[in-house]
Amino acid sequence: MGPLGRVGWTVGLLLFFPWWALVVPLLSIWRKERVAPDARPTLIERFGDRHPSLGREIRVGPTARLVVISIAVIAFILIFLTKQDVDRYLFGAPVLAAGVMVALASWNDL
Repeated sequence: MGPLGRVGWTVGLLLFFPWWALVVPLLSIWRKERVAPDARPTLIERFGDRHPSLGREIRVGPTARLVVISIAVIAFILIFLTKQDVDRYLFGAPVLAAGVMVALASWNDL
């Protein structure tokens, strides 16, 4: 199961089950799996072979990462404070969901 499948299953389970009943299914969805040595190359590996300049991994140092995250948080807070009640929710909920997905993906090295 790829990263999109894992995120999809996680969101689906969170929508239909209470949070306390999700420990076992989520552990089985997000556990690390070994890849066989003779397995087909993944989509990102094939993309990297076809487009070497686009398939490169971007390495960001801890200082640059801290600067980018702090600028994003400050911008989010400033925009959030300028909005009214319902607009705050409509702005904040998708940003929060995207942040959780990015955190999960980076935590699992996807």
